[in-house]
Amino acid sequence: MYPSKTIKIQAAALLLWYRLQGVRTAYGVRDQESVKRNQYHEAEIHCPSQASLEMNLSVLYQEIKKFRGCALSASCLNTVFSDGNPRAPVMIVGEAPGAEEDRLAKPFVGLSGQVLDKMLWVLGWDRTSCYITNIIPWRPPFNRQPSAVEVDLCLPFVDRHIQIIKPKILLCVGSVACRALLRTQRNISVLQKSDLTYINPLNQDSIPVFAFYHPAYLLRSPGQKRVVWYHMLRMKRRLLETPEYRELCTNII
Repeated sequence: MYPSKTIKIQAAALLLWYRLQGVRTAYGVRDQESVKRNQYHEAEIHCPSQASLEMNLSVLYQEIKKFRGCALSASCLNTVFSDGNPRAPVMIVGEAPGAEEDRLAKPFVGLSGQVLDKMLWVLGWDRTSCYITNIIPWRPPFNRQPSAVEVDLCLPFVDRHIQIIKPKILLCVGSVACRALLRTQRNISVLQKSDLTYINPLNQDSIPVFAFYHPAYLLRSPGQKRVVWYHMLRMKRRLLETPEYRELCTNII
């Protein structure tokens, strides 16, 4: 018999509280039937069919939408979950929605989205060849930067999101996304010069990461576009030098 929704919510809240206290490992005893169900579920996530992929994303979306542990969820219009192709090998992670994203419930659809689309076009990609999400699914008031507490509350959802999508590479745009996923406090100007790897704490999968300035920052500081261009070329070289990722560059100019 499966636990009720109330029990699931209470259990999730308890686990989140433990995580905020610094607990990273928990042990428990399960019966053989539950172990078999979990093994089947893990195999499904590891190699999902189209139906199971959509189901896993739908479940995650509903959990985020119902989550009340972060006050931002009560001050916005919509939960901004994702955009693009969930089967794409490239996953882009931004910071948080702006006003236009909040209104339309899609990430990167305002002026920042136009800049991102141009960046993708230069790489030979578009939203059909990428999957896009944010660290924070709700717009912070007045478009302020998310707090460290808000990031910590939402990061477990992002880790699960990445576990479900299983991208080949991750593009982090903005300092909030870079520091959150890489679990570091280093400046983005340093990170974008480095060879980076994201380690998913849920399954220990390692994924190459490329860091870029956020499109909103480029709108405020257009002189930094040349820096982004340089690091895009650097990413192109690294992808072309690695047989596993070379196919991602077939359309790059």
